[in-house]
Amino acid sequence: MQWHRVEKKRAEKILDATRTTGEAGLFSASSSEVKCSNLPFYDNFVLYRLTNFMTMPIFSMDFLSDGEKFYHLDGSADTIMDINKSGNLRLNEDNVVDYLNFYYSSVNDEEGDIYLIENPDDLPFMDSLDRYQQKNIKSHHKDIYVSRDENGKDFIVDTTMFNTGGLMQARIKVSEEGTPSIVKQHLLLSDAIHSYAIKEHGI
Repeated sequence: MQWHRVEKKRAEKILDATRTTGEAGLFSASSSEVKCSNLPFYDNFVLYRLTNFMTMPIFSMDFLSDGEKFYHLDGSADTIMDINKSGNLRLNEDNVVDYLNFYYSSVNDEEGDIYLIENPDDLPFMDSLDRYQQKNIKSHHKDIYVSRDENGKDFIVDTTMFNTGGLMQARIKVSEEGTPSIVKQHLLLSDAIHSYAIKEHGI
């Protein structure tokens, strides 16, 4: 995901527009930064990230916006699914992995965090693992493969991923409406990564 810093005047308007959204009042033009990222699977929505650099630790909030309304991503799937149902979601074989990365980074799952592994070398916590763990992760990694189900509607994503601290080989089904469900998974390595390593690197 590529982020672009929003210029000052536009950033101030965004801060004003989000100020009534709960904790968004913690952000001010003098102490905050606004970044945006275009999402290839949405027609009219952009992802915005507001960051307050004056707090310890640094505090951020994410919003989806169509340019008029700002929808806070609060960790639940409701906001994302409501936007998906509005007709702005455009999933295809080229962007469904980007969508899953966005979805799992925005939604808090009861079972724990989920991370799709596209390239093990790009994982920010790799340096926190010993050589044996790194070697195991790389040796078990397979490239992500995207296909369609037998009806040609839902997407099937076969991927290596971290789920609840374990390294898994998994199959994820993604509906046309953007609902992901893990339909098959098997454990490759248990305790492949310690939870503190994930939290240390903010992922």
